[in-house]
Amino acid sequence: MLIVYVCTAYGFCRRRLILRNCVSWAQQAVTRVKRFPMFALVILALLASMTLVNDAGAQIDLGLSGHTANSKWSRTYGAGQVRAVIQTSDGGYVFAGDARILKLTPFGNVVWDKYFTRGNPSIIDLSSIEETTDGGLIAAGGISVLKTDSNGNMLWSREYYKAHISSILQTSDGGYLVVGSNYLGFSPFGWLAKLDSSGNVTWQRSVSGSLEFLSGHQTSDGGYIVAGWISSGDVPYGVFGHAIVVKFDSEGTAVWQYAYGTNYVGGKVASSVRQTIDGGYIVQGHSLTDSLWLLRLDGLGAIVWENFYPGIYETLVEGQLSLTSDGGYVVAGHDRTGLILRLDSTGRIAWTTSLGGSGLDAAASVQQTSDGGYVMGGFDQSFRPGFSDMWVAKMDTRGRCCAAVTDQQGVNITQENAPMIRLSSGSVQDSNIQPIVASIQAISTSHPTLTQCSVPGSALFQNLT
Repeated sequence: MLIVYVCTAYGFCRRRLILRNCVSWAQQAVTRVKRFPMFALVILALLASMTLVNDAGAQIDLGLSGHTANSKWSRTYGAGQVRAVIQTSDGGYVFAGDARILKLTPFGNVVWDKYFTRGNPSIIDLSSIEETTDGGLIAAGGISVLKTDSNGNMLWSREYYKAHISSILQTSDGGYLVVGSNYLGFSPFGWLAKLDSSGNVTWQRSVSGSLEFLSGHQTSDGGYIVAGWISSGDVPYGVFGHAIVVKFDSEGTAVWQYAYGTNYVGGKVASSVRQTIDGGYIVQGHSLTDSLWLLRLDGLGAIVWENFYPGIYETLVEGQLSLTSDGGYVVAGHDRTGLILRLDSTGRIAWTTSLGGSGLDAAASVQQTSDGGYVMGGFDQSFRPGFSDMWVAKMDTRGRCCAAVTDQQGVNITQENAPMIRLSSGSVQDSNIQPIVASIQAISTSHPTLTQCSVPGSALFQNLT
């Protein structure tokens, strides 16, 4: 009888009959052999090794590949670069980069792969993505914002000419905030705009002074915090520009704005900002020497601490800092490999790991996952020499992955007491960029998925003995 159930479950799924029946038979087979671990291991190994598709042709996951923090995998998804990766509410992942958005199962298998284009073949350069409250996605990059359903099908798209969008997020009222720059004159102005749920502009602001916003988030008081860089011609000190952080209220009025300089001839860029649990802010960026830089601010923009991490870089791709469940931070970067830093709330290094091979690899985005592990996205030039591929890796709670990983030892931290420069609120003004309904198409595509390694979570078999 055991053999019958094993063979029937495997045959049912292998022939790709009705998915509902496949899952049911698989579950029955596992249940009936739970007292016989060896048979259970055989069933799970067979099912987890298969690529199943639903009626729409999308790959599906039976949920047997492991959802615990011990599950680890590393995969590439064709040429390109992952700019942002997030975990979705169903436990899977979505990533965006170049003109593509891919939906993955919890174990990294492709559910769907969409290519976004205006035609002819004008592509959309996507750099930011979020899951929305309706289960769909909002993504942006270049001049474009696009809204999709949970399957990547287009719902609407807008283009904002003379703007360049760096990031987008959904706000608490169901609308969106976009930040970036506009080119209404000879030099870029920092630009942020509040959009309604259909992409129409509610209000927008420009900040003059040859600057660009790269990151923005809604704050606990309903306002917004944005960060970027400003050229040195508008502030004292340095010759290559400074990081800038601006706090806005919910209506787009600037509450405070500061540039953060340096004590030596050089400059800084702020590429990511988040509000911390105590109401302050954490800023990630880099210096003129490309070294990773973190700045901790209080709720009024005053410096709490400031750290450089020499030898760790982020300029190949602008990094995205994420908060962790214990009040710390996780940061993506590179040192010719994909580098992940886990920091405590004071900026001290808890651990660092380096993923990749002999080529030039980089991590662009990292996020703590619901199981306590981490997911990283970037690009890989080691696994397929001569190519630069989109790369996503799932790590355990210690940042370990099944691919080549080196624990980084002796990463230095250099502290600096840099000048903080208050900027004039008069530089904030209304802007007048109007959205145009775009004809962006979502085209299903397929690229080779190469598995560098995969290790199911050890908790997969915990109920079978």
